[in-house]
Amino acid sequence: MTKYSKAYLPLFEQFKRFIGFHRLFVPDSTALAAVSGGVDSMVMLHLLHEAGIAVAVAHCNFSLREGESDGDEAFVKQQAAAWGMSFHRIRFNTRKHAAQKGISIEMAARELRYRWFDKLAAQHGYSRIAVAHHRDDNIETLFIRLGRGTGIKGLAGIKPLNGNIVRPLLFASRDEIIAYAKEKKIVFREDSSNTSDDYVRNQLRHHLLPALEKCFPGLRDVLTRDIAHFDEAEAFYRESVERFSRQICRISGDTLYINLKGLLQSPVPHALLYEILQPYGFPVEVSVRALHPPFRSGRLFYSASYRLLCDRKYFLLQPKQPDDDDKQAYPVDLKDPLWHLPHFDLSVNRIERAPDSVPDKSPTTACLDGDLLLPPLLIRKWQPGDRFQPFGMKGTKKLSDFFTDLKLSLAEKEKVQVLTSAGQIVWVIGYRIDGRYGITAATRQTVHISIRRREIK
Repeated sequence: MTKYSKAYLPLFEQFKRFIGFHRLFVPDSTALAAVSGGVDSMVMLHLLHEAGIAVAVAHCNFSLREGESDGDEAFVKQQAAAWGMSFHRIRFNTRKHAAQKGISIEMAARELRYRWFDKLAAQHGYSRIAVAHHRDDNIETLFIRLGRGTGIKGLAGIKPLNGNIVRPLLFASRDEIIAYAKEKKIVFREDSSNTSDDYVRNQLRHHLLPALEKCFPGLRDVLTRDIAHFDEAEAFYRESVERFSRQICRISGDTLYINLKGLLQSPVPHALLYEILQPYGFPVEVSVRALHPPFRSGRLFYSASYRLLCDRKYFLLQPKQPDDDDKQAYPVDLKDPLWHLPHFDLSVNRIERAPDSVPDKSPTTACLDGDLLLPPLLIRKWQPGDRFQPFGMKGTKKLSDFFTDLKLSLAEKEKVQVLTSAGQIVWVIGYRIDGRYGITAATRQTVHISIRRREIK
């Protein structure tokens, strides 16, 4: 975020200065305001109205809180009508979308709403889409990005202007927003999910940040200044990345060639490789592991849509074919502790089994007898006719019958993958291991293989 002087002024004056400084709105045009009915979006709508900015209102009903969601919709519609604003609303089956895409509820809601906002803007000619992120949201986002892994771009925080998305409250704290709502007697709806610790952002808001503020009084102001400094540093960093990328990258057909020698001669090879790969959906760990000695030609890494092949002189970045997931068997080397496959990360931990150790019974972790695992170890999609011996049973069972017992939907069945050892299924990933490969009293070495599904952005 570019430096912005926040003098001691009433919130409305700060608002006018902020949107003018960043040139957030296009004169003589209509913007679209995303309004949930909560205090943040209602204060934003009030400020836009007071500033004389023409806006239409968009409200998403995510169908997550039963009657409460319907009440929010009716409330926002009434407020838009009171101020003479056009009103758009849509209802989403957010849980279904999240299940189909294999992503979190939060990610599904974000994906659905921004896709709809873009559609409305194109249909009605709205010049900007205003969302009510504020200063505290920016700080929470910084911690979320740090926890999930990020480059310097992630440290730069949320932008006041990003494409046609504007965030006119980014200068204000939540306390300032609530104080303004009380002063102006702005009515709003309380979202009951804001009190739940089921969401990472709420855990940060309710627990981590208050604890840190006890150690570092004024932390939020410090972090806001830091984010501004990171934003400026990122501009210089970005220019250097682009300059080095032009020197070592070339495109031929559908393949991006990254010169390995040139990459290694750059000041920060891991960071440069990450920045080249990040737009294609690769996490930061891939850039570290791809260059980690000893370098091995032939290694493959996958994102949801691309694969990275390590050759002797180049990294080759290529799009996956539409049917790659159906055909592809992904090799797993137990010597590597972390693997990045198209839709999830896989971690491997080999341990000497203590006599009294208790296996992890989570469906996302397979606890296997390491001495029974024979090469090649592969991950592939399940196929008709596949059989395994579900843990706890004596006989084998067809996977299709196993799925029927679990009452899996067709969409859920299509996503199932298996881990095989020398052609035998040892784990129906995310569901159950084959009992013949489980740990016993005779097990000398346990292999823990865990998966973490990635959110597709």
